Amino acid sequence: MPLDIIAEVNKLKEMYKTKSGNKNFNAIIYGDKGSGKSTLFKTCRKPVFIDSFDTGGSSVLRDEIEKGTIIVDNSWEVDDPKHPTAFKNWDIEFHRRKREGFFDVFATYGIDSFTTLSIVAMNQVLKERGRAGGVPSTGAGSDNDYVLQMLYLENALAGMFSLPCDLIVTAHPEADKDDTTGKIFVGPWITGKAKIRIPLVFDEMYYAKAEATKDGVQYSLLTRLTSTFKASSRLSNRGQLEMYEESNIKKILKKCGLSDMDKEIPWLIK
Repeated sequence: MPLDIIAEVNKLKEMYKTKSGNKNFNAIIYGDKGSGKSTLFKTCRKPVFIDSFDTGGSSVLRDEIEKGTIIVDNSWEVDDPKHPTAFKNWDIEFHRRKREGFFDVFATYGIDSFTTLSIVAMNQVLKERGRAGGVPSTGAGSDNDYVLQMLYLENALAGMFSLPCDLIVTAHPEADKDDTTGKIFVGPWITGKAKIRIPLVFDEMYYAKAEATKDGVQYSLLTRLTSTFKASSRLSNRGQLEMYEESNIKKILKKCGLSDMDKEIPWLIK
């Protein structure tokens, strides 16, 4: 029976429209300490759940945590390289929560930060290979510790991207020198080869910037590549976003035609 091309095309168009319409916002946002990365979670759709790997990183969110609009698990903030537990325990807990529908009530899930998540992932790799607290090996093939680390991180992200909520991942910055031109580029600090592959899976990659002005400190997000800083945005392909946007996720969502609505917070209902 010959293929009904018109019917097939219409089916594909409808499938694309449905899947695109249901897609959640995702971004990796990197910047120096004090650039407002963690504070940015206050501007996300609520409620927000954060797995915190940065020691003391959630202290700026104390007000929202006390209100109950942001929930933080800081169990992973301390990891002894010689006796690492953070990555394995987080992975077990993450999948248990996902399996039991924990994330269904949240509008935003956050990792703060992916830099330290990548570090504890390497701690776990070295432990499994009998070299806990040692130096990562760059041997060939599967003997390369960074290859296994990247597999762990990519599998972790696959689980995060399938959640029914927005995904915000922070990272610290790292400067790299181009061997050919000698030019310095700044991007998310992720250890190993993962620093190249991981940012590619995110729709949005922003650089968080804090600048002193006569009125105080101005926080902004760089959304496009410059001669120094790596940034990109699939949402701004029709010019919805300026090069520098206010550090406010809800405002970015609204500008791009996405939902900026909070979800009902069950534990705050009286």
